[in-house]
Amino acid sequence: QENRLTGTIPTTLGKIPSLKNVFINSNNLQGKVPSQLGNLANLTLLLLDTNELTGTIPDEICNLKNHSHLYSLWVDCDGSPKPPVECNCCSM
Repeated sequence: QENRLTGTIPTTLGKIPSLKNVFINSNNLQGKVPSQLGNLANLTLLLLDTNELTGTIPDEICNLKNHSHLYSLWVDCDGSPKPPVECNCCSM
């Protein structure tokens, strides 16, 4: 977190099945959250807040929260100061 990352979230993160905690919050990441992150069956914590992400959290990620060990998913859902990321399964 707070690594001054820019660009988009790489889809290749979804090819690292051993990932359990992903802290990429508080950066300057843009674009949509890739559905490939839903391949991370061991994921327990996904922090995406305080970036410039847009769109909707993919169902593949929400399915992780409902059917695996993902216990916390943080994104900017409140819309301030920018348009919100839509999410039906997120913590705020």
